[in-house]
Amino acid sequence: MIECPEFRRLIRLLRPEIGETGLFHRTKACEMVIEQWQEYFLALKKDLANAQGKVCFTSDLWSDQKLWPFMAITAHWITRANKDSMLV
Repeated sequence: MIECPEFRRLIRLLRPEIGETGLFHRTKACEMVIEQWQEYFLALKKDLANAQGKVCFTSDLWSDQKLWPFMAITAHWITRANKDSMLV
């Protein structure tokens, strides 16, 4: 079960049908996040194969008040929806 009571309340607020007994352990939540990331990454790789030029990366580093480090990376590119379409 997820230990943080605030996070449990957030989950129940966003998905009331789950209920208290439907909440899962943090390891299951981690597995689900990784599984979704892998699916998204495969779709992203296909999209990047259609890039019409360079792929540009932007990054940002910061820390919270407890000095926990965070890093975000964003990629930007132009692609076509299909061979005959305009750039999107």
